[in-house]
Amino acid sequence: MEYSSINHKSFDGQYNGSNKLEERRKLKMKPSAKIVLSLFIIGLFGTSLTAKTINAVSTDPYLEVKPNNYVANKLVTFDIEVWLNDITEEDRLIAVEFTLTFDDTLLQFMGAAEGPFLKGFNPNTYFVAVPNTDHVTVGILMLPINDPPYVFPEGSGSLATITFQGISLPPELYTPYGCDLALEGIILVDDSTNEIPYGSPVNGHYEIILTLLGDVNFDSKVDIKDIALAAWAFGAYGPDYAYPGSPPHPRWQPVGPLADVNDDNKVDIRDITMIAKNFGKTYP
Repeated sequence: MEYSSINHKSFDGQYNGSNKLEERRKLKMKPSAKIVLSLFIIGLFGTSLTAKTINAVSTDPYLEVKPNNYVANKLVTFDIEVWLNDITEEDRLIAVEFTLTFDDTLLQFMGAAEGPFLKGFNPNTYFVAVPNTDHVTVGILMLPINDPPYVFPEGSGSLATITFQGISLPPELYTPYGCDLALEGIILVDDSTNEIPYGSPVNGHYEIILTLLGDVNFDSKVDIKDIALAAWAFGAYGPDYAYPGSPPHPRWQPVGPLADVNDDNKVDIRDITMIAKNFGKTYP
């Protein structure tokens, strides 16, 4: 039986035989994957191919991890974005700081790049990302310009793109492991160095589930729905990680990484052929 975790080196030394690690993973596991991927199937018939977003209940600005849910079927390099939502010109924002936490037994931080939002109002910004074992702290400062000294941001947009690498596999098929991508230590500062009130952040979640090779929608079988989803993503490609912050093809998310069964950062005829080869297989 073929699995979806092909073309990846073993990370057995990082999780096999570790009771503590197994307990941590099970504590952080969330049964969200089938819900998320059921939305993919619904999207196949004309609704949406993205997970449902939970909006913060607040009139204050707030931070959000996008996508809210990232589901993988193999060890992949992937991006999430941290957005600032609902900031107003009256807030007079000039600086942002936040910390994003993750489970370092499942994910490794690979890098961070500034998003386009603040630069759209002031091209002179200072960006820094300081990684630690299980978190990364990001700071962005808008530097004064000549006249006027600041153009204050308003609306919503991406503050930063953060890149992770999955490093640990579940021990068996269809056993999800996951962790929260949680925002902490948020500080929004105005031009008088006062802190700006903010609403509750919307955190993200990462989950990995090993599947049959070609089971794109996590329903324990390979059928025409999987081929149709791969066809929807046909021609899409992922970010170029040699250039942090480079955008993926518009149809890469959410299906592209799942349909890229040969793990070459694109969906082409090779992937569809491999899925078709497993057509009709079921688990167990």
